[in-house]
Amino acid sequence: MDFGFTEEEKQLRKEVHEFYSKELPADFSGHVPSLGEKVQSWYLEFQKKAGKRGYLTAGWPKEYDGLGLGAIAQGVVAEEEGYWKVVWPNLIGIHLAGPAFLLYGSEEQKKKYIPPMCRG
Repeated sequence: MDFGFTEEEKQLRKEVHEFYSKELPADFSGHVPSLGEKVQSWYLEFQKKAGKRGYLTAGWPKEYDGLGLGAIAQGVVAEEEGYWKVVWPNLIGIHLAGPAFLLYGSEEQKKKYIPPMCRG
Protein backbone atom coordinates (compact mmCIF):
# COMPACT_ATOMS: atom_id res chain seq x y z
CA MET A 1 0.00 0.00 0.00
CA ASP A 2 1.37 3.42 -1.00
CA PHE A 3 0.65 6.29 1.36
CA GLY A 4 2.47 8.91 -0.69
CA PHE A 5 0.97 11.68 -2.76
CA THR A 6 -0.07 11.02 -6.35
CA GLU A 7 1.74 12.76 -9.20
CA GLU A 8 -1.31 15.02 -9.61
CA GLU A 9 -1.20 16.01 -5.93
CA LYS A 10 2.53 16.70 -6.16
CA GLN A 11 1.94 18.86 -9.23
CA LEU A 12 -0.87 20.73 -7.45
CA ARG A 13 1.46 21.43 -4.50
CA LYS A 14 4.11 22.75 -6.87
CA GLU A 15 1.62 25.02 -8.66
CA VAL A 16 0.17 26.39 -5.43
CA HIS A 17 3.64 26.94 -3.97
CA GLU A 18 4.75 28.82 -7.08
CA PHE A 19 1.57 30.93 -7.03
CA TYR A 20 2.13 32.03 -3.42
CA SER A 21 5.83 32.55 -4.03
CA LYS A 22 5.04 34.86 -6.93
CA GLU A 23 2.02 36.68 -5.49
CA LEU A 24 3.06 37.32 -1.88
CA PRO A 25 5.36 40.21 -1.00
CA ALA A 26 8.74 39.24 0.43
CA ASP A 27 7.85 40.82 3.79
CA PHE A 28 4.44 39.11 4.10
CA SER A 29 3.77 38.11 7.72
CA GLY A 30 0.25 36.71 7.49
CA HIS A 31 -1.32 39.33 9.75
CA VAL A 32 -3.96 41.31 7.87
CA PRO A 33 -7.07 42.04 9.97
CA SER A 34 -5.43 44.85 11.94
CA LEU A 35 -3.70 46.39 8.94
CA GLY A 36 -4.79 49.44 6.99
CA GLU A 37 -7.33 49.70 4.23
CA LYS A 38 -4.72 49.55 1.45
CA VAL A 39 -3.32 46.22 2.63
CA GLN A 40 -6.78 44.77 3.26
CA SER A 41 -7.80 45.79 -0.26
CA TRP A 42 -4.69 44.05 -1.62
CA TYR A 43 -5.53 40.93 0.40
CA LEU A 44 -9.07 40.76 -1.01
CA GLU A 45 -7.67 41.00 -4.55
CA PHE A 46 -5.10 38.32 -3.72
CA GLN A 47 -7.94 36.11 -2.46
CA LYS A 48 -9.80 36.60 -5.75
CA LYS A 49 -6.69 35.55 -7.68
CA ALA A 50 -6.43 32.39 -5.60
CA GLY A 51 -10.17 31.80 -6.06
CA LYS A 52 -9.87 32.18 -9.82
CA ARG A 53 -7.27 29.39 -9.81
CA GLY A 54 -9.51 27.24 -7.61
CA TYR A 55 -7.19 27.17 -4.61
CA LEU A 56 -9.79 28.38 -2.11
CA THR A 57 -11.99 25.35 -2.69
CA ALA A 58 -9.92 22.69 -4.44
CA GLY A 59 -11.99 19.87 -2.95
CA TRP A 60 -15.43 21.34 -3.63
CA PRO A 61 -17.55 20.07 -6.55
CA LYS A 62 -16.89 21.52 -10.01
CA GLU A 63 -20.59 22.16 -10.52
CA TYR A 64 -20.35 24.96 -7.93
CA ASP A 65 -16.99 26.36 -9.19
CA GLY A 66 -14.71 24.25 -6.98
CA LEU A 67 -11.91 22.25 -8.58
CA GLY A 68 -13.55 18.92 -7.68
CA LEU A 69 -10.23 17.38 -6.64
CA GLY A 70 -11.28 15.90 -3.30
CA ALA A 71 -10.18 16.08 0.31
CA ILE A 72 -6.50 15.22 -0.18
CA ALA A 73 -6.06 18.01 -2.72
CA GLN A 74 -7.85 20.40 -0.38
CA GLY A 75 -5.37 19.35 2.31
CA VAL A 76 -2.41 19.91 -0.02
CA VAL A 77 -3.59 23.47 -0.67
CA ALA A 78 -4.22 24.02 3.06
CA GLU A 79 -0.68 22.89 3.87
CA GLU A 80 0.71 25.46 1.43
CA GLU A 81 -1.54 28.14 2.95
CA GLY A 82 -0.10 27.24 6.34
CA TYR A 83 3.45 27.33 5.02
CA TRP A 84 2.91 30.85 3.66
CA LYS A 85 0.78 31.96 6.68
CA VAL A 86 -2.17 32.77 4.45
CA VAL A 87 -5.50 33.29 6.22
CA TRP A 88 -8.33 34.28 3.91
CA PRO A 89 -10.64 37.22 4.67
CA ASN A 90 -13.70 35.02 3.98
CA LEU A 91 -12.46 32.24 6.26
CA ILE A 92 -15.94 31.73 7.72
CA GLY A 93 -17.42 31.24 4.26
CA ILE A 94 -14.78 28.79 3.09
CA HIS A 95 -14.47 26.75 6.29
CA LEU A 96 -17.90 26.98 7.95
CA ALA A 97 -20.75 28.30 5.81
CA GLY A 98 -19.66 26.72 2.52
CA PRO A 99 -19.30 23.18 3.83
CA ALA A 100 -22.63 23.52 5.65
CA PHE A 101 -24.35 24.61 2.43
CA LEU A 102 -22.72 21.71 0.56
CA LEU A 103 -24.00 19.22 3.11
CA TYR A 104 -27.38 20.63 4.07
CA GLY A 105 -28.32 23.37 1.61
CA SER A 106 -30.97 23.12 -1.05
CA GLU A 107 -29.85 23.04 -4.67
CA GLU A 108 -31.03 26.64 -5.02
CA GLN A 109 -28.92 27.74 -2.02
CA LYS A 110 -25.87 25.89 -3.30
CA LYS A 111 -26.08 27.53 -6.72
CA LYS A 112 -26.56 30.95 -5.14
CA TYR A 113 -23.97 30.92 -2.33
CA ILE A 114 -21.23 28.41 -3.16
CA PRO A 115 -19.81 29.85 -6.43
CA PRO A 116 -19.09 33.31 -4.96
CA MET A 117 -17.23 31.66 -2.08
CA CYS A 118 -15.18 29.63 -4.53
CA ARG A 119 -14.25 32.79 -6.44
CA GLY A 120 -13.23 34.63 -3.28
